[in-house]
Amino acid sequence: MSESTEEFAEHLEALSVSYGTELSEPLMDCRTVILAGVAENFAGSHSSTGYGWPLRKDNKPHPLLILTGELEEAATGGAGSITRVVDGVSLEVGVDASGGESGRPWAALHQEGGTKMPPRPFMGFSDEVQDACEAVLTEWAIEEFCR
Repeated sequence: MSESTEEFAEHLEALSVSYGTELSEPLMDCRTVILAGVAENFAGSHSSTGYGWPLRKDNKPHPLLILTGELEEAATGGAGSITRVVDGVSLEVGVDASGGESGRPWAALHQEGGTKMPPRPFMGFSDEVQDACEAVLTEWAIEEFCR
């Protein structure tokens, strides 16, 4: 089952507290895996669970969410991303949905859908992304505790 950005960050924070050690290297590796997973959601026009986005009603050839590239940039760590600090590491995972200068207030509408718009979820962590992050953290833990 896929986790939300918030749930995933909470799990990472709990891990950091449990180990009581610096996790910056494995967290940066996980960040790479996560952002690649989100980019794959955009490239494949599907959610993290593989659910295909509904087609556009105007029959244009490209998915609506990639029209300007702005939302994908924000979702994959570029301008407009949410910066969450976990164990001293900035993880730009998620979209700032505020109405502020760097915000993308329409991001949530695409993710969750609305009255007249079906959801086109782009955020979320597939089982493969979660497994890859778990493997990164497991490898790190083995190396850390076998010193």
